[in-house]
Formats: sequence, structure tokens, C-alpha cells
Amino acid sequence: QPVIGTQIFPAIGGTKPVITNSAGTALTLGSGNTVRGVTLGQSSGPALSGNAGGTGLVIDDVSITGTGRAMTLANYQNASISFDDVTRSNMTGTGISLTSLNGSTVAITAALTISTSSGAGVVLSNAGTFSVSQTTGTISATGGVGLSITGTTMGGSGLTLASVSSSNTADGGPGLLLKNVTGAVAVNAGTITNAAGTAIDVDGGSSNVAIGANITSSQGNAIVVWRRTGGSVTISGTVTNTGAGISALNNTGGTITFSGTSKAITVSDSAAVTLQNNSGATISFTNGGLALSSTRGTGFTATGGGTVIITGLNNTISTSADVALNVSDTVIGTGGLQFQSISATGGVNGIVLDSTGTTAGLSVSGIGGSCTLGSSTCTGGAISDTSGDAITLTGTISPSLGYMRIADSGGHGITGTAVVGMTLNTVVIQGAGDARPESGLYFATANANNLSGTVTITNSIVDSPAFRGADIHNFSGTLNLTVTGSTFSNTVISPPGGLGTGDDLMLIRADTFGGQAAVTRVRVMNSQFINSESDGVAALAQNSSGSTGGGTIHLTVEGSTFNGDSRGGEPFSDNAIVAWATQGGTVRFNIENNPTIVNWRNETIGVRSDNSGSVQGTISGNTVGTAMARSGSWTAQGIFLNSDDSADLVVRVQNNTVKSTFWQAIWANAADGTGGTPRMDVVITNNTTTSPINTSGVYLPSIDVQGTTNAQVCAKAEGNAAQA
Repeated sequence: QPVIGTQIFPAIGGTKPVITNSAGTALTLGSGNTVRGVTLGQSSGPALSGNAGGTGLVIDDVSITGTGRAMTLANYQNASISFDDVTRSNMTGTGISLTSLNGSTVAITAALTISTSSGAGVVLSNAGTFSVSQTTGTISATGGVGLSITGTTMGGSGLTLASVSSSNTADGGPGLLLKNVTGAVAVNAGTITNAAGTAIDVDGGSSNVAIGANITSSQGNAIVVWRRTGGSVTISGTVTNTGAGISALNNTGGTITFSGTSKAITVSDSAAVTLQNNSGATISFTNGGLALSSTRGTGFTATGGGTVIITGLNNTISTSADVALNVSDTVIGTGGLQFQSISATGGVNGIVLDSTGTTAGLSVSGIGGSCTLGSSTCTGGAISDTSGDAITLTGTISPSLGYMRIADSGGHGITGTAVVGMTLNTVVIQGAGDARPESGLYFATANANNLSGTVTITNSIVDSPAFRGADIHNFSGTLNLTVTGSTFSNTVISPPGGLGTGDDLMLIRADTFGGQAAVTRVRVMNSQFINSESDGVAALAQNSSGSTGGGTIHLTVEGSTFNGDSRGGEPFSDNAIVAWATQGGTVRFNIENNPTIVNWRNETIGVRSDNSGSVQGTISGNTVGTAMARSGSWTAQGIFLNSDDSADLVVRVQNNTVKSTFWQAIWANAADGTGGTPRMDVVITNNTTTSPINTSGVYLPSIDVQGTTNAQVCAKAEGNAAQA
């Protein structure tokens, strides 16, 4: 052991002298030593050890080879330490340990190879400035952390290692730890296996970090990134974890990217992915392969700020007793949240999106295949048996769901407010709710712009909700809704006439609030409406706030079929199609070429304008009723037009076939109920109708136009094949 202040001088020419010690440490330092030009070889203890502290330590042109621990240095201040190569293997204990070297520089200018058989690889704690010149360095540790850096600066352009591996860490230790590191760190490859604690832990700092090591772990988190203030963290290795998943917590800046092509997390009592309080940070999962499963915890939760992005193919979530996806008060960034499937059984909700910004939204695509009431599976996943709403959307943009089944929710199937745009493609919503107003689709929060933008519902099914199939009620904003090839069915109470909750298959309302009026455009094409307790499709423009003016609805219903009660006998449905403006509302409509409209209790097609409402439209090319008695209307008319209370109604009825109605086939009526002056202009041409079934002994024509006190009626009827 050198005396304090001793200098070991290099040889002049020739080979460096080699210092070995089979019984202990090769070289133990004191304080203020200078060591140059030696090789520290085989030793049973560390090749180099020192903790005497003080200043003035100089190490230069020194190599470390052989087996056993490489070095343990602590408490030296302002030291200048430079090694050529450090290559040690088969170590018991920590390969390199540098602690409390404040103000010091430690450089390895050639090769770095550390391999332990029982212990940590490289541990740097407040180790001044550390650098490795070559990028081919490797660290492999068994029974300890592979690389642990705390409070240390990476010299030069940063630390780059070819690989870091760790297996079977003990006492809750991580596989790789970077804490409050200054300067970039890059680990290009490696494996972190069976860490007792967190496999990769990145804590604090703002320098760039890139880690390509693959992770396989069954205890603790696979990855934790927390308290970062800036810079980028990229974890590009694959992840297989059955412990506590991935967490990003309390990051205030920078980007965090998980880019491995496979990120498979299966957990029991925790969330598979937890992102919490990351205001100012952007967190991305890229390249697909995110497969999350939790039996008693959340699948993916992002709350409390920041931006989250999930892209790529084959991303899936499955949970058994909690929400599958929860993104709240966190922005969905460019690229959105892309999933192949999301499934949840039990829990309160299946999917929750709340205050996710206006950049992008959630997409669940499925991979095609059958998704019907009779399908055993849907490739976009299943949300079933939730105690609350299956899917709840608040302040989010463009959610897109494909090939999903939503079944037996305790609340609504899908509900939302302040939702901009939505796509449902081959989605089954069955058995939603158990009481009013729980519906298959519910966007009807009072005084709100609940659903706006472009909304499409394609090849989807809404069946057997407790209340309504779809209930959309806007008080402001503009909605463009298209329904194609879809089926809304079974709001009917069973048994008929019993006490129950059923109502409309589809109700669309445009309303006003706070001086704003909603504008809604609805187009229903090639769809089916079967078994309703109330209406099939009802469109209502109104002003429930009492201010001036009302909402506006543009309604088109074409190529669709309506069967109010397919069970036979007396139906308990109301109207197949309703277009109604009241309280200053405006409706513009086209009801055309609907081939089958049967088995409705009241007016099968009802068009109403009252209380200063304005309605204009066309009813053309429809077939109402069949030869079966009362199939056109059980108790009323096939087509009913009504203007009342200073309202305005302009309708063309043409080329329809109306059969088997209880009262008139077509009845147009202007009636004053409040001392106003209702106005009605109707043109009724080229329709084929049959006589009323029940006239109660009073003559009733099959086509009837009437006006009462103060009404203004202008009517034209010609070319009709009507039976008197």
C-alpha cells in the first residue's frame, strides 16, 4: 500500500508493470497519490481500492484486467482519474463502485468490459464526471444492478454503451438505475431479467436517455420514469412483465418514448400502465405490440396532465375487474391512441376519456370478421357487465370504435358530453342499463353541446336498452350525423302493456341555451328500426330555455325499414318517424324510399309544427302498411301532418303507398289551439291509399285535409289512387 503522497512511476519503455494479489486488493490508495503506467491484474479483491479521501489523487495510463472486482473508490475530491481499458470478469461483488468523488473526473479511454457472477456491474454515486470514450463497452451483472448512476455527470458527448445486462437482482434492487444524471446516456442493447425491484428506473434529470435493453421481469415495475424536467427518454427494448407494469410519474417536461416492438404486461393487482401528473411531458408508445392485461387493476391509466400517444399495430387491453382505459385531464397527442382491441369485464366503466384535448382521439379498429348479436367474439374487444356506463366520453375528440361489443352495462352503453366527432363501425351495444334514462347511446346532458362535428354509425346494432336506443340532445353546436346499415331494436316492454322503461329507438333533439342554438343534420340510410315502445326515429327542434328562436334539424330518412312490433298482435309502439318543430324550432326533412313501415300504434309517419315552429319537407316513395289489417297504423293515420299555434308547415307528399290504417291513410290538419294562426301548405300527389279500417260509422276519406279556426291552409291533391 503506497504511503500518503507516494507516486508510482511508469517504466521507461517496455511493458507496463503488472500488479497482482491473489490474497486481496491489487492496489490500495491513500490520499494524494499519483499512479501512472501500470496494469492492475489478477486479484481476489478489487484491483484498485481507496477511500482515504482528500484531494490530489491522480491516476493515469492505468489498465485493469483479469478477474475479480475492478475498483472501489470513495470520498476523493477533485481527483483526476484516467484508465486505458477496464476489463474484468467473474466478479463477486460490485464491478466498479465510484462514490462521493465530488469535483473529480473519471475517464476510461479504451475498452470497458465488466461481468459479475454475483454482484452489481457499475455503480456511480455522486461520482463527479464520468466518461467512456469507446461505444463498445459492455456490462453484465448477475445478482445485482447492471448500471446504477446517481448524481453524476457524463463527460464529453455522454456515455454510450453497447449493452447492459442484469439478472436476478436482490433486495428489491433495480436492473438499471439512472437518477439525476447530467449528460446523455445511451445503452444500445442488453437484457434486464428477473429484477427484484424495478427493471429500469429513470429518476429526474433533463438529459437525453436511450435504453435498448430487453426486459423480462415478474416482480415490481418493468419501467419507471419519474420526476424528469426535460430532455428525452427512449426505451426501445422489448418488455415482458408480470409484476407492476410501466409507470411515468410527476414528470414536468421532456419526452418519454416506449418504442419496443413488443410490450407485453400481465398484472394482477395493479395497473398495467400508469401515467400520472406528467404536466409538460409527452409520453409515447410507438411501434405497436402494447399488450396489457390486468385481472384486478386498470389496464392503461393516464391522469393529471401531459400528453399521451399510442401508435402502431396489435395494441390491446384486457381487464377483468376495473377500467381498461382511463385518460383524464391528459391530452391525446398527434397520432392518437391506436388500439386493435379493448376489453373489460366488470368494474365501474370500461373506457373513460375526460378532457383529452382537441388534437386527436381514441381509435379501436378490430381486424374485421363478424360482430353481430349472435357472434361469440368481436375483434375490437368487448366491454361487458360494468356497474356504470360502459364507455364515458367527456371533452374528447373523434373517438372511433370498430368491431366492438358493449353488453349488459349497468348504465349507458356509450355516453358523453362535449364530444367532437365520433365513428362507430360494426359495433354492438346490447342490454344497456336497467332504468331511465339509461340508453345504448346517450348524449343528452342538460344545457350542453353534447355531440358535434361529423359522426358516423355504420353497420352497427343497438339492442334492448333500458330506455332509448340513441338519445342525442344538443343545446348548441353543429352535428352532422350519418347512420348507415345499422339496426336499432327492442326498446319495447315485455310483456306488452307491462310497466317498464322503454322509449324511442332513436331520439334526436336540437335545442337552445344561453343564446346559442344547436344545428343538427341527420341522415339515416338503409337501416332497420324494430320493436319500439315509443318512436322509431324522432327528430325534435325546440327551445326549452324560453329564449328567442330554437334549434334546427335537417332530417333525411331513406331506404330503411320500420317494424314497430314484430311479435304480432296489438303493437305498443308510437310513431315510426317523427319530424317535429316547436317553441321556435326549425325542421327541414326528406323521408323517402323507405320500403317497409309497419306495425305502429299511432301515426306511422308524423310531421308536426306548433308553437311558432317551422317545418318543411318531403315524404316520397315510402310504403306504409301491408295487406294485413291495421299494419299501416293500429289506432291512427299512416301519414299525419299537423300545424298548430302560429306555426308554419310546408310538406309535399308524393308517390307513397299507404295501406291498412285505422283512420285516414293521409291526414293533413291545421288547428288553432292557443289563439294563433297556424299555416299549412301541402301538396299530395300520386299516392296509393286504402280506405280507413274503422270510421265509427262516420265517413272518412283515405286522404283528408282540414283546417280549423284561424288556420291558413293551401292544399293541392291530384293523381292519387285513393279510395273514399
